[in-house]
Amino acid sequence: MRRHKGETLGRCAWMVEEIMFENTKDLNWTQIEEKAKEFGLEFIRMLLEHRLESDPRISPNHEFFCPTCGKPLRIQEAAQRHVVKTPFGEVAYERPYGICDTCRKSCVPLDDALGIPRVGVTVGTRKRVAHAAVVAHSFEDAADLLAVHDGLSFSRKHVRAIAEAEGAQCVEDRKREVAQYQAGSLSFTCEQTPQLIVVTCDGGRIQTRQETDERWKEDRVGAVYDAIPHPEGNAPLGQYAGAPAKTKTYVATMQSWE
Repeated sequence: MRRHKGETLGRCAWMVEEIMFENTKDLNWTQIEEKAKEFGLEFIRMLLEHRLESDPRISPNHEFFCPTCGKPLRIQEAAQRHVVKTPFGEVAYERPYGICDTCRKSCVPLDDALGIPRVGVTVGTRKRVAHAAVVAHSFEDAADLLAVHDGLSFSRKHVRAIAEAEGAQCVEDRKREVAQYQAGSLSFTCEQTPQLIVVTCDGGRIQTRQETDERWKEDRVGAVYDAIPHPEGNAPLGQYAGAPAKTKTYVATMQSWE
């Protein structure tokens, strides 16, 4: 159901009135904060809905082409409903769904162009779930963190599935970059060439979940960063401060140093 701009503006005006003194004079500050947060999330969802509804690719009359072969798409459903779970709650919208008669591949032009997953949660939500899974002591604790701090409802199993999928993707991305580097085809660009690059590494002992005598293994961690050159040729032994680091990047593995 498309929301008219006038309806959204009217809803915003109502929220402003609801937060004013006359309607919150019997509330404490914590309750007022919660009400403001609830209104804020609703407003963000309305903004996202309007962004989707203003996109020309939401119209079935728009001309669509297959991203694989470039042939015209045949629209099977003019307004297929989709609900996507964002960091601010669920957003529902309708968009065309088509198929390429040449490649026999189904396409959702709007979702494909914006990077909206056909199933599951958005990239922003996955980032929050992955971060909670990393900093928490368990997937259950991560689910609690997401519920309290982000208002996101996920089960322990769902948090684990998302976090492990993201982790597996990170490993695959790293493997691909390593292979490109070894083949001499890894390239990148930067606005300014750093004056100094520092590479350092170390290992530590961690306990794995393997039920063998080799549960304790070595993890290998590398740090790479650009630094500000700071030569001190006459510094006394043990008192050289080193080159101040700027942007640090870390990589860790259970594989060999190579």
